[in-house]
Amino acid sequence: MEQQPGRQAPKTPKILIVDDEPDTRALMRAMLSASSEAWEIVEAGGGRQAIALIQQLKPDLVLLDIIMPDIDGLGVLMELRRHPATRNTRVVLVTARAEERMVQTGLVMGAADYITKPFTQEQLVALVERLLAP
Repeated sequence: MEQQPGRQAPKTPKILIVDDEPDTRALMRAMLSASSEAWEIVEAGGGRQAIALIQQLKPDLVLLDIIMPDIDGLGVLMELRRHPATRNTRVVLVTARAEERMVQTGLVMGAADYITKPFTQEQLVALVERLLAP
């Protein structure tokens, strides 16, 4: 199918997975890659790297672990909200600790949603599809 003049091809949504555990990043990548959706997936192993990649790549969605050694997920979220270029970046908090206070703090700070580990492929894909829907 040829593209009509003046119309751009739809952009492939870019998802940044941020987690200090390589196995968790690999699992999330595998879950998302097995979906029927076409997503570009990028990974970061910590908060500092995530901030740099978000500023550089401008992902459509960030799946952000809360508990990380360098800068935790709430610190990353705070930094993103502080700057106009990243203020509206959609962020999903990913946490093994479903403490209501921590989750509520993240939502008040501007996270779009959260997901609690362990989660199923269906849960993750449904959340991502909902947040990336046009």
